[in-house]
Amino acid sequence: MKRSSILTPTPLPGAIVDGFFTLEVPADSDHPAGTLRCPPAIPPKAMDAEQFRSLTFTQQGQLFWDDGDFTAQVVSDTITATLVADDDRLDFLPKRLGHRNLMRGQNLYMDYLGRLSDDYKGGYWEFYELSNGGWYAAPRTEQRYRMHWDGNGYEGEMSADAAGITASLFAINELANATREDRLIEAYHLLRDFALEHAEAGQIYDAID
Repeated sequence: MKRSSILTPTPLPGAIVDGFFTLEVPADSDHPAGTLRCPPAIPPKAMDAEQFRSLTFTQQGQLFWDDGDFTAQVVSDTITATLVADDDRLDFLPKRLGHRNLMRGQNLYMDYLGRLSDDYKGGYWEFYELSNGGWYAAPRTEQRYRMHWDGNGYEGEMSADAAGITASLFAINELANATREDRLIEAYHLLRDFALEHAEAGQIYDAID
């Protein structure tokens, strides 16, 4: 599979087919002729190939297509979080921590939030998978938490989601340092990457700095 930007020698009209903006793209030196299909996430409208190319660049997208008669789609660089379904919760932490680390790690993020916030009194936690391969846990509540960390003098306030990300970073970091396991070290950095794009990134990074 190749990755590239769309390059076409001449503008071509597009049309809406089955809900997708569809553009017939001629062959060039790198690609065979084919049909470019724009996902519904992009508002479908009449545009030519050059306008489509500009749209993908402004959205910082990438175009993926198969050899031969190809289909392309815009893929966002933004890291997204997906709530883990109830049926998948039981196996979630064992798969990410490993059974050897499960006893130590399964409540560590809760313990850290208790240390980070006097407002935390327990509750139900959700698990989230990240599109970059990372993960985290966060309390299921609309409550905001007053946060502090004596190790660096941080004081602030966070949503439950941001507080969960912060507690998860502390927990994963402790496990990674204790075990030196590559998957935990990677999990920490993947979650940091997601935290950098979070609406409360400043608060999260101030807390873990």
